[in-house]
Amino acid sequence: MSTQKISEDIRDDVSADVIIVGAGVSGTSTLLRLLEEQRTGTTGTDRLRVAVIDRSDDMFTGLPYGSRAGSASLIVTSLDEFLPDGIRQDFIAWLEARKERILAADASLGISPHWAEEHAEEIRGGQWDSLFIPRRLFGHFLRGRVEDILASTSDVEVIRITGEAGALRRTGTAARADGDSDGDVEILVAAPGGRVEDGSPDGPVSSASDGTDGAPGGITRVRGRSVVLAVGSPPTRVLGHDPADAGSGRFLDDTHVHGMDHLLQEARAAIRAMPEGASRDILVVGANADALELLHAAVRAGLERAWDHHVTVLATHGIPDAWTVHPDRRSEYRSRHLADYAARTPDADLTARAVFDAVVRDVDDAMASGFCEQDTVDELKELCSQLFERLPAPEQKLYVDVYGTKVGRFARPTGGDYQRTASELLESGRVHAERGHFEHAENSAAGWRVTTSTEEGISTLERTFGVIINCAGFENVAETRDGFLRSLQDESGLRSSTSRTGFEVDEHFQAAPGVFVAGPLLAGNLNSALRVWHLESCRRILAMADTIGAEIAAHLRATELEPV
Repeated sequence: MSTQKISEDIRDDVSADVIIVGAGVSGTSTLLRLLEEQRTGTTGTDRLRVAVIDRSDDMFTGLPYGSRAGSASLIVTSLDEFLPDGIRQDFIAWLEARKERILAADASLGISPHWAEEHAEEIRGGQWDSLFIPRRLFGHFLRGRVEDILASTSDVEVIRITGEAGALRRTGTAARADGDSDGDVEILVAAPGGRVEDGSPDGPVSSASDGTDGAPGGITRVRGRSVVLAVGSPPTRVLGHDPADAGSGRFLDDTHVHGMDHLLQEARAAIRAMPEGASRDILVVGANADALELLHAAVRAGLERAWDHHVTVLATHGIPDAWTVHPDRRSEYRSRHLADYAARTPDADLTARAVFDAVVRDVDDAMASGFCEQDTVDELKELCSQLFERLPAPEQKLYVDVYGTKVGRFARPTGGDYQRTASELLESGRVHAERGHFEHAENSAAGWRVTTSTEEGISTLERTFGVIINCAGFENVAETRDGFLRSLQDESGLRSSTSRTGFEVDEHFQAAPGVFVAGPLLAGNLNSALRVWHLESCRRILAMADTIGAEIAAHLRATELEPV
């Protein structure tokens, strides 16, 4: 297990005031807020000790913004929508200071030279707000921000632990100023690529390799007064398919584990290795941001030149209209059905389902009238926000659990470079669309035969595919295969939210006493402090970190870490 401390050496077992599990945007923004709380003296701690655990040594960038992001991967909104104002201005200043290096696509930045060439005029003119920035640039900025603050701070100690968080336990009883007893929190961490065996509250533990990148190693026990679960989204959803040795087809099952550049290399190698007579067509399952990123990165890497005739995108609802470039008519669009429902319906009679149905009718009518889906977003989002405030409490809960995500399908943040790439691929015929839900893939000597379903029933796609790439989205928390997330529910008593997309928390962001949740795992919560049905927006995650940091500081003031 790799451990590194910012200041002095540590023991194998670690004690800290706060444990942060996950060093991506959620965990890093929470850490930054805690550093500010310590600076202003609100933690009640003379010297704040924070342990940060992550499976990757690419700390304080996160999977989407670190080395595992592709060199051509971009943020999914323009910069002016990506970050809250304060940190956005700091990021722009950071970009300006590195303008020449960015224009030259300096190798240390790890960005695509194509992006710098295409946007040279905007970069030179400082027009950052309108750009869809390479993700790795934000990762460099975020990590540098942490390092700069720590370098100028003497009363904070940060311990970095690279490994697999495997289980959460309670130890002892922590003394609280209000007389209550919660117990300290202990996170069991295995070596990278390993796992914690038997994470039951009182049982013995050991570590084992999962057969991937690591070997068995010891368990590090990380103990603290509070823990922040900032591990991001669960793993990619499993798609049913035959084993690889059953035929010639290759199944690329996760765009996130090793990163986009590695995935493209695998896809290129798989295409070249197809035997004589086998299909060289590619099926991309899903039409989300991952699929857009994949297609854009493939074009930038020149991979599409190796595609033999057909790349098919399979999506449950078909290819989103937002994948196609249209004239911007947002200022002209006015809602008919949702606006009428809002004006005519008494508050007591409003329902979440009716709000969703009105949105669907509005979008259908708009597209039939020459508007595009994106033209409706601003108007419908504002009306939905107003209607949510008026919904009766049970209907608000239903909106959070079910319909908020369904409405969000019509407000996907698509534009800029990704949209132009997708639009060109669709228009040129290099990418084709199939509507349907993936059911199963059967492997044969000719490649994959794929079964799908729609409202009309089950069918098999006409084409056979040499390579299938899974961009189907994430598992839900309640049914995840992830060992740590499973342990938190099965052994530590945390409950998934009713929508099954996150953990249920109280108004203090706690899933259990001293166990805080940050980032995407807050999805599906409705209480006096939270109304979240989906949380992937970097802007919202950063804004919430301020509140979470203040809640953790309050918890620290009320507890003392027991001596080992």
